[in-house]
Amino acid sequence: MVVSYDAKRPAQSMLRYKGTLWEYVLFNGWFWFFLAMNLMFIAMRVTGLLHIDDAPLIPASTLAIVGSLVSFGMVIFLNTVLSRFNDQVKMMIAVGGNLFNIVSMAVCMFKGKSAEARAQQLARYGNAMNHICYYTMGNVTNWDYLIAKNILTLEETEILKTFRGKATNLLASWMFDSLEMARDEGTLKVSVREMQECIMAMRANTSMLQDVQRFPPPLGYYHFLVMTLHSWLGLLAYSTAYIPEKPEKAWIVFLPYIVVLFAYMGLSCIAYAHVDPFGEDSSDVDIIAEIDGVLRQTQQILKKSIHPALRNPPMTKNFDSEISKSHSRENTPTPGKELHHQISLPLILVYFAPKWKRLARYCKESNVSELGHIVRYRHKLPAGDKDGYDSASIIEIPDRDQSHNPVHVHEGSMNIMEHRGYDGGSMGQQIHKSA
Repeated sequence: MVVSYDAKRPAQSMLRYKGTLWEYVLFNGWFWFFLAMNLMFIAMRVTGLLHIDDAPLIPASTLAIVGSLVSFGMVIFLNTVLSRFNDQVKMMIAVGGNLFNIVSMAVCMFKGKSAEARAQQLARYGNAMNHICYYTMGNVTNWDYLIAKNILTLEETEILKTFRGKATNLLASWMFDSLEMARDEGTLKVSVREMQECIMAMRANTSMLQDVQRFPPPLGYYHFLVMTLHSWLGLLAYSTAYIPEKPEKAWIVFLPYIVVLFAYMGLSCIAYAHVDPFGEDSSDVDIIAEIDGVLRQTQQILKKSIHPALRNPPMTKNFDSEISKSHSRENTPTPGKELHHQISLPLILVYFAPKWKRLARYCKESNVSELGHIVRYRHKLPAGDKDGYDSASIIEIPDRDQSHNPVHVHEGSMNIMEHRGYDGGSMGQQIHKSA
């Protein structure tokens, strides 16, 4: 999952564990290896096993130059990885957004006895594209799951199995076929250019997601970075023990070295963890929850009971409510009760937080963002106007032949994160467990 944080409270991040350098660095074996190497040379220097006359003839300028080269290569690699991460997240979001557009337009534009069937067909093929895209990236096949969830039929699955190429491209072609058949049978009587553009955008994004995963950063560059970083850290661990002239003061260099080691190992660990954004790291995207959420929302959009504008008469009101221009301090609304959860802390802080009220209060964070607080303050209903619906103000606009009874949908039913569908593991394991 992607870990949220408050950038205005940097000290709080030091107390967290998930998604921080504590998680990435402290479980890295190379970090402890170089730390033990430095401690060994310092101990040998203090005990007299290493004399100042045996100091390596390595100028400080040489170490600085090598360190600059390592820093330059590390920054470029990290910037490349984070750019790939952001691009893939944007493409993932675009796939779901285009599918919502297609299904929403199909529900309102398709008419006739085959309208519902054609809309469901587009929704099925769109969700199949979304699922198969990540199945392919995870190097797994999960046809039985798609059949069990009524996303694909057995016949459609057999055709996709025999297709030599990206199955997402064939599914996009099927969506174009559905639009053409809807036009021929009279289900669709208006222009479908917007729907065609959404389908082409879905096909492009799913194809690029698969290709980006096939072409990670060049191995040679990664190999160069690892070789130079580890060589420099090992050389630094040995040479720093000779910096103090007196052996009894050799331990002073341990603190600067651990800062340098932690910083460089942290940068490398962050870069390595973000090469694949759809894994099991704390900062990775919970892709199973995302595709399950897209499927759940498209299934609900297809139900006309949650479309008030399609009812006859529709549910509406006179849109003439007054918006306050300013808020005085005397009229400031009291913030609602916030939901808090305890952030992940080291064990020692977990023990002391309940006993120290100030620490406990600082370690708690609200799930309401700054934008949420603004909405609570500026868009709070006046007292006595809780329901927000007045049956006497309905404006009858006859538009459809069929009338629909009002159905109230719970406001939390559209939450795409309410069901995870997996319990950990890599991306391929997540897909298997979701079935």
